[in-house]
Amino acid sequence: MRKVLSLAQPIMESYLHHAYQTSIIGNEEKSMPWVLSNYIQLYFDGNDALPVQFYMPDETGYTWNVACPFLDVQLIKKETITGLHLDIIECIIYALNNESYVITYINENHVPQKPSYQNRDFSHMFFIYGYDQEKKVFHHLGYNMENNNRKFGTIEVAFQDFVDAYYNNPEYLFHSHDKLFMAKPNCNFQYDFNVERVLDQLQQLLHSNRQQQFNDDPNHVFGLDVYGNFRRIIQQSLENGNELKIPPFLLLAEHKKIMQLRLEYMNRLKQFESFQKEQNRYRQLEQRLIFLRNAALLYNRTKRSEAMESMMDEIMDIRAEEADILDTIIHRMNLG
Repeated sequence: MRKVLSLAQPIMESYLHHAYQTSIIGNEEKSMPWVLSNYIQLYFDGNDALPVQFYMPDETGYTWNVACPFLDVQLIKKETITGLHLDIIECIIYALNNESYVITYINENHVPQKPSYQNRDFSHMFFIYGYDQEKKVFHHLGYNMENNNRKFGTIEVAFQDFVDAYYNNPEYLFHSHDKLFMAKPNCNFQYDFNVERVLDQLQQLLHSNRQQQFNDDPNHVFGLDVYGNFRRIIQQSLENGNELKIPPFLLLAEHKKIMQLRLEYMNRLKQFESFQKEQNRYRQLEQRLIFLRNAALLYNRTKRSEAMESMMDEIMDIRAEEADILDTIIHRMNLG
């Protein structure tokens, strides 16, 4: 027997929880008003390994949750699965047969085609959207190795490799790492584009206002101030000869792509004077950030730091340009 659930092209690939969420809900056009009313504020949580995130906390303050109003999510802890002597393969097949995508955490050291395979223990989010019982494989979407390059795409993972990776995963960094998530599209949920929320979030982004509801850690950074913090982390990496983290460059580029989509959507609403010029300016910022991402990839291969000397100034120039764009957008929205 074989079952494969449909996937949309995710709007974001920088971090897996965003990619998995939007690859599911992206099948429904009606989810776009919710996406465009969110994914605005930027955030640094004090961990230099993760310089930039979207600030979208769940009810506990956790910012890495795949759940959203367009998903009906069931959770089951690993201790429940083992305590009831359930077959994890059969649990996942049952979920898929009931149109639920499966998300959990596994040790990538046990999965061929993963960057950490037979190299180091690494607990990472793992997404399953189908299975083939004859071939004894799951269909998986994620970051995998292809021709010695880390690429986002789909692969087949053997049942036994998944079982080994699932049950040999000692690294629980967060409360979600010992749970199996079964996410089914919530077709009954409706959401209208929220202009007031968007305006508020754009103002919070521009002015770098603290929005923390749970743990007001002074090391946390919000809004456009994440650029200066990101610059600091890059500088330290270059000085120490360390590799540069690539996902933050990609996330910032995706942030500009979503801004373009948001402005295009607002133009269609015809509530404001056209944002076409600002949309084009955001497109240019996206292209500049993709160029920086490619420069960082080149640095990681060659360690030639002279090519990176202008990167720090470019990052702060992008911040200044975005601040100017945001100021224009906010002013126009306030005029109505």
